[in-house]
Amino acid sequence: MANNLDPTLDERSETSALARMRLALVLVALLGLFIDVPGQSRLEQCMPLAMGAYITVSIGLFLLCERGPHMLTGLRWHWLDLPLYAGLVACSGGAHSVYYLFFYFAILSASFHWGWREGVRVTLGAVLFFVGVGLAFVQRAHDASALLGRAGLLLVLGLMIAYWGESKLELRRRLALQRRVSNIANPRFGAGQTVQGLLEAIRDYYGASLCLLVLRNEDGGAVSVRLAQQGIAIRDGSAVEPTLADSLLLDLPAHLLAFKSQRHREHWRGAAHDLEQGQWHALDRETGAVIGALLGAGSFVSAPARLGRAAGRIYVAARTPRLGRNDALFLQQVTAHALPLIENIEVLDHLATDAASAERQKIAMDLHDSAVQPYIGLRFGLSALRCKADPANPLNEDLDRLIAMSNEVIGDLRSFAQGVRSCAHEAQHPLAAALRQQVRLIREFHGVDIEVELEEKDVPCSDRLAAEVLQIVREALSNIVRHTVARHALVQVRCDHGLLRIQVDNEGAANECDFTPKSITARAAALGGRAYVQRAQAGTAVHVEIPV
Repeated sequence: MANNLDPTLDERSETSALARMRLALVLVALLGLFIDVPGQSRLEQCMPLAMGAYITVSIGLFLLCERGPHMLTGLRWHWLDLPLYAGLVACSGGAHSVYYLFFYFAILSASFHWGWREGVRVTLGAVLFFVGVGLAFVQRAHDASALLGRAGLLLVLGLMIAYWGESKLELRRRLALQRRVSNIANPRFGAGQTVQGLLEAIRDYYGASLCLLVLRNEDGGAVSVRLAQQGIAIRDGSAVEPTLADSLLLDLPAHLLAFKSQRHREHWRGAAHDLEQGQWHALDRETGAVIGALLGAGSFVSAPARLGRAAGRIYVAARTPRLGRNDALFLQQVTAHALPLIENIEVLDHLATDAASAERQKIAMDLHDSAVQPYIGLRFGLSALRCKADPANPLNEDLDRLIAMSNEVIGDLRSFAQGVRSCAHEAQHPLAAALRQQVRLIREFHGVDIEVELEEKDVPCSDRLAAEVLQIVREALSNIVRHTVARHALVQVRCDHGLLRIQVDNEGAANECDFTPKSITARAAALGGRAYVQRAQAGTAVHVEIPV
């Protein structure tokens, strides 16, 4: 896994703390001058110069950090510390110098901020600097033994610190993944979208080439598969050939798998972990070779997965042989935490769908009873009047027109009620149809020309999320109608980099004042997103970003 992390608030506070600690070391270095007074040799007489360089660099870094921790975040200043510490050691007696301990600060700062690899590099660099400086002072066997002893201790403790630093970063990454999974589990997005988000989060965490979820219903039905691979997504219901399904599902319902390839993927080595017994044991290499070939991977881990009435496996594959047993164990922990949440979302999704269906049935019956029936009665009354009227009555033409109009209205109401009952528009994008209907109404009643830009195939949107987005757009358009004199507006809905972006623009006017759409902001925050307003000479734009 990559050690580079995005500069977060925690990292900036850590960078600030390191700058203060480096400044504290300056005070320790000055105190060391009284403990270990420099001698009269040429090198030892250069101690004020070495100390001045170290103090200058430390104070400079501290002042830069005080101006803004982001100025130091991402820069590996520990490599500048090593020659400075080597200079202090060289000017204060070599292997016996008290400034030898300063090398541990460079190792600590590198390991706990950048992880194992950087910690090992800095440890080796510190050992080389220390040994190189110390050799110049070796005159007796006692000096050589002190040099080798301190160098060995620096190497061993440095490697231990690097390991602990990597553990700390690994814990931070795992907490970030758990936080991301919790944010993804939003009932408004639907179960399918939540599953896809989970796979993408797991793939990003492992830095893997793909994350695959294969499930089969308990009744032995068709196998469904979901895939997260560099933006390519296979949705539920994608058919899988029976032989391929058997190769991926396996007959190990309570085992974790961890396989690595060797010698250019010609040989595979793997193990299975029995979750019930808690032990690892060797597994047939042919299994790893077959699955590795199917996934195009150099290593992969797998864990059992259950979602509702379907059971199967989740796979994480990387092109290089770097995934191991610990990765498989953590994969099982993540899926055990996330899949029950998705099951709850699926239950809520079904409940909401059933409730919506029942409500549609009720609305359809109410329309029939409260609207269609009165119009039918009106048509019968008009027909009766037409029959009673004399053929030469001048009102006959008006009566015929009213009867025809009532027939059209009855037909329209029946079609609308039937559409509500059967959800005739279900094949359309749930958001696109509603937006166009809303825009049509505003254009007819308020005379505002509104253009809608929506790529239906690129905007994943469940009916629950569509309802929330529609309400946001409706409120934004209502603000335009009530608070501006604009006659033109633009509504843009698109999905970009995992965000559903909504933008509502309108023409500007000099007498319009700044405002904050409180209801839009609250709805966006409830969906885990944000809303903000941009004003310009050409107009005003309301932006809403919702993670999907």
